[in-house]
Amino acid sequence: MLTRSLVAGLISVLLTGTMRLWIAEKPDAGRNIAKALGGGNESGGCIRLSSGDVVTWAIGHLLESYMPHDYDERHRKWDLGHLPIFPQKFLYQPVKDKASQLSIVTRLINQASEIIIATDAGREGEAIAWLVLEHAGWRGPAKRFWTSSLTPTSLAKAVNALIDDREKKGMYIAARLRASMDWSDGVNWSRYYNLRCNNYGDKPISLGRVQTATLALVVDRDLAIEAFKPSDYFELKASMDLPQGKLELFHAPQGDNRIVERQQAEDIARRTRGAPTTLKVEKKPKKFAPPPPYSLPELQMHTSSLWGWSSDKTLDVLQKLYEAGAVTYPRT
Repeated sequence: MLTRSLVAGLISVLLTGTMRLWIAEKPDAGRNIAKALGGGNESGGCIRLSSGDVVTWAIGHLLESYMPHDYDERHRKWDLGHLPIFPQKFLYQPVKDKASQLSIVTRLINQASEIIIATDAGREGEAIAWLVLEHAGWRGPAKRFWTSSLTPTSLAKAVNALIDDREKKGMYIAARLRASMDWSDGVNWSRYYNLRCNNYGDKPISLGRVQTATLALVVDRDLAIEAFKPSDYFELKASMDLPQGKLELFHAPQGDNRIVERQQAEDIARRTRGAPTTLKVEKKPKKFAPPPPYSLPELQMHTSSLWGWSSDKTLDVLQKLYEAGAVTYPRT
């Protein structure tokens, strides 16, 4: 049902030809932002507000990189003579199962007089928004809604503190550069390795700028564990009877200073056994800062150790908690 205020807002848009479009990263984030702006009616992939503003959303990335054969049909066949493959310009195309929402967002961009980028506060958020804006042909400036928390308080503050997106546009450039490097390394090295090193019928192996380096770290660590040779070492413990009770002191050097000879440990014990000493006890208050919030890798390692979760599952759960306003932006 259209309220009087919403009808008035729509009439204002039609008469003045002005409409502010807010682009969120996902539907839940868009709905939360719309609530912070006063609420409205949701229909057809967007929410129209009584002010005349419209909130819409991506569904993560709505566009994806061209594959090599999209640039040149010859590249469907893997051939050493085609390498290296470097497009003059890296192009993007709609993600097939998200084409309908891309069409909605594109249409709204073409109707808008002002754009508010309200995707997640980070590099990928900038990329999600600007790839769609460039796809739609938007050449104007944009304002930036910037918050790392989707709690009602944070949203209410952020909608009234918009900044010029030129302050954050460098993140989009960084995201594009990273994506281009990932594409170039992945496509060229994967094809080169499989053509040169695999035999006919072998399962293709993918290489990548990040995945291959990470795999090398894992392999190196695995080989180090495999080559590890355990050896005994010695630690000393001294028990002392005090009026307050028994006190135990330990001598346990670490690393290269470990005591590896039994005779050396026995000599230290012999020389110190029964030797008098003076102990001084000093008590003073000490303040401890609260532990810092998790970084994403730390949390992924912790959930893996607790429950055996994969990194993707942790990120997926964390993203849902973020959209529900329970945690701050997962990737910061």
